[in-house]
Amino acid sequence: MRSPNIPLLAPSPTTQSRFIAPTGAGAQDGTNWANAAPLSAIDSMVSAVGRGGRVCLAAHLGTYANNTSRVITHGGVAGSPVTICGVNADLTPAHADIVGNRASPWSAGAAAGVNAFMLMTGADHLVFTSIKFTNQGSCIRIGADIVDLTVSGCTATNVQTFFENLISGVSTSATITGLIISNCTATGYSKRFARIQYNSSGVLISGCTGDSDRQDGDNFAVGVALYGTAHGITVNDCVMRNHIDTTRTYQNGDGFSSELGNYSLTFNRCEAYNNTDGGFDLKSDGTVLNDCHSEENHRNYRIWGLATLNNCVGVNPTDNAGANPYSKANVSAHIYAMARVYGGSFSQTNSDAVFRSEQGGMIAVTARTMITKPGGAPLSTVEVADSLDPNVGNPAGVFLTLNEADTAAPTITSSASLSVQENNLGSWMITANEGAQLRVTGGADAAYFTTYGPQLRLSPQDYELPVHGGNTLSVEVTVYDQNGNASVPQAVTATITNQADDPLRPPGMVTDGVTDFVWLEATYAHLWQDAAGTVPAAVDQIVARMDDQSSHGHHVIWSDPAHSPYLRSAGGLTWLDMDGDIGDLGAAGSLQFAKASITAGIRRGLVDTTQREIVSVPRSLSAPSNNEVWRLGVTGGASFEARNQNAATANVSSGGTGASLNVDKVLGFQSEIGKLRTDEALISTDDTFGSAATMTYPVSGQPVFGASGNRTNPYYGRFYGMVITNRTEAADFRFRIANEMAKLQGRHL
Repeated sequence: MRSPNIPLLAPSPTTQSRFIAPTGAGAQDGTNWANAAPLSAIDSMVSAVGRGGRVCLAAHLGTYANNTSRVITHGGVAGSPVTICGVNADLTPAHADIVGNRASPWSAGAAAGVNAFMLMTGADHLVFTSIKFTNQGSCIRIGADIVDLTVSGCTATNVQTFFENLISGVSTSATITGLIISNCTATGYSKRFARIQYNSSGVLISGCTGDSDRQDGDNFAVGVALYGTAHGITVNDCVMRNHIDTTRTYQNGDGFSSELGNYSLTFNRCEAYNNTDGGFDLKSDGTVLNDCHSEENHRNYRIWGLATLNNCVGVNPTDNAGANPYSKANVSAHIYAMARVYGGSFSQTNSDAVFRSEQGGMIAVTARTMITKPGGAPLSTVEVADSLDPNVGNPAGVFLTLNEADTAAPTITSSASLSVQENNLGSWMITANEGAQLRVTGGADAAYFTTYGPQLRLSPQDYELPVHGGNTLSVEVTVYDQNGNASVPQAVTATITNQADDPLRPPGMVTDGVTDFVWLEATYAHLWQDAAGTVPAAVDQIVARMDDQSSHGHHVIWSDPAHSPYLRSAGGLTWLDMDGDIGDLGAAGSLQFAKASITAGIRRGLVDTTQREIVSVPRSLSAPSNNEVWRLGVTGGASFEARNQNAATANVSSGGTGASLNVDKVLGFQSEIGKLRTDEALISTDDTFGSAATMTYPVSGQPVFGASGNRTNPYYGRFYGMVITNRTEAADFRFRIANEMAKLQGRHL
């Protein structure tokens, strides 16, 4: 399947040349071998030869010790590039060996090595050929926008990355326009063979082989990786194998990958073997795979976008480094995928489904596609929707037999007018007259919309901060059927409706029928330097008491001055500076609510990335315990979580969007229905999580403020205020509470 090697041609002897040797020689001006320049002078040598010239690296005089990145800022002109090449004394091509300081053998945490060549602004119209890279970080890295680069006939051993474009210095982009990587081989690398990103285009990668040789310890190991909006890329006759990543429970490691934003990609006769995740893991749209082969990867073809597989082969999906937590498959479709499979063959000896359509994903397979599997293995697995309401939660997956004769465009049948309450995720099924996948294809407000299978989603919008001066957003959508036919684009309008947000104070809670609740605010009138509440708190002094305004006496008391928060103030706002400070909330045995609705205004500490608890009510009858009635806390990354009273392990998590570091947030939790919100936008729901109380009340456990039930996992960051009620609040009432907490942060939801 591999194309023949492209011959490496020596430049004409009449070409303007400069010469480089491992340690230089003579006058070191590079005019001949006797006066060869050192490698550190490579940029000046490129500048000296000018258009159509060559810089010759001696391959016959030993290796180049290279512990410093060599920056190049000069090049040739269109049609007359400068060639940087390894040669023998007689100028015949030979690999010049550049050896860096990467640990050998390499393991996680060891020295990664430096970049051998860094191409910055001005390094246009260059050719690299006949160079061997050993023990390097990145062999060739592009740090700024350039055009017209060819890398041909080069090899690499024990490197982090063979080729990549990644900004350096003050650069904000490192886009490559016009790139050829041909007949290159890398063996033993921990990160990737090649990464192409930003808005790069006009890229050809041909006849290359990448074998990571199972170097493990760099996240997201991959062969060819495409990021950003890189597009117009063709990959021919390349083989990528043995990418492994066991740094997380889910083992990454792909042969070929692309991301959201990439488009117009073609893979011809490419092969992927023995990768711990996908052979081809593709999130791009407009992706075509012709005559590709993927064998013994965890999922041979992992499709997330719009992709066509023509006469492709998948063989024996396999766990390559111990069990991955997700099922194997020959072809899988995820979230917004439409994988169209024309012909080809897929065989396996394991009992997993050959095709797997996860929520939101669609796979369509022709009748002529050959399938070989054990009798007990299902042809397909289709995930069901996670809600009975098609407009809530994630939609079901779809598996179809592809009708190759279908040339009719699908028709959108759903309404073109939508609405959603402010600060809520808008989610609507866009229906068609046949199975189809949805894409946002235009409209003034397209940036606010995403798709999930056939579902259109609008990010939460604030009625008081209208987009473009109004509360109606416009978007254009198109659906694509199983054979790739596109509908006529349809304009859709989404109207943001106002929620009741009249001011609400503790007396209003009583008027609305709340029988027991907590209302805490980190404001001067409710903070004290002593537990008795006789000495008002002062800025930059410790706080020993925070009053509960509910009249139920659920005050917070800090009995240890060494572990008490400080009152801080700036810009007219006040807050408690929590630094692992743990207090008692109310009396022992209080807050044993069968149903709890919690709203908390916080800002996580800048360096706090572990599990921390904001409030907790233990279930223990006598001793501090993590066996809680309920709790609300933050976790690593940008997520937060809660635990309900029905079981010690009943948790629901935000999934990493609700509690960013050093950002003001209003977090919400309703125990009965298992829902989490941030700034009143629903971000996580688990209707099976909530339940009525399962134990006898009251118990004598002490509610804890700023830590877990056994007074561990203390919270770090700002605390502005919190409201806890003993019932499940309706949307409008809950929103009014959340808005009061946002006001303490100087915001309006």
